[in-house]
Amino acid sequence: MSLELQAEVCKALKWRDRRTFTTNLQWLLQHHWVTINTKRQLLRLVSFQQLHKIVRGRIFTGSKMGAEDFKTFRPFLYASVICWAVFAKRKHKTMLERKEGHSAKSIACSLQSDMPNRYLAKIIGNDQSTVSRYKQAAQKARYIFITEQSQNLHLSIKHIPMIQKYAPEDVRHSIFLKNNNIYIRKSDLISSRIQLTYLRHLRVPQKVQQL
Repeated sequence: MSLELQAEVCKALKWRDRRTFTTNLQWLLQHHWVTINTKRQLLRLVSFQQLHKIVRGRIFTGSKMGAEDFKTFRPFLYASVICWAVFAKRKHKTMLERKEGHSAKSIACSLQSDMPNRYLAKIIGNDQSTVSRYKQAAQKARYIFITEQSQNLHLSIKHIPMIQKYAPEDVRHSIFLKNNNIYIRKSDLISSRIQLTYLRHLRVPQKVQQL
């Protein structure tokens, strides 16, 4: 790749140092996400379907990405994972409601969902503080919108010792004071502008997989 083209890529991605380009390209080559024709000095991007096989992907839901999202690539990834988690939770709840004979239409059409950090942490495989940073980064890039929720327990400050002694651990860590009343912090309400889509072409037929 010519130096001029490298400079254009760095400019488009707002990379000030060309070494950033070199480092990322080396990673892509090392993991076979990109191949290079040394004779013609051309790069070939591996197809998404092939990448899905390389990483042994089991998820067939993707998020629609535009060229402008490269500038905020990490927050875009964070938001995509969060939205997929919302989708997975909603799908699970929908299946349960159908088994119980209730309508799940409101869930399928809802643009918002309660999403505890501990649930996200379990899916992502990271701690809750890291998940919280991911959420803040995705919100700062305006991919997701977070509304904090709390509930007034209608208890005064004098009840705190009793709560600290008898309440479950998750409750003890979630209470806070406001206007001399005790509140409990509930799961964030998350809405998003990320568009998820089912990637049917990633599902390779079983007979083809066995070849």
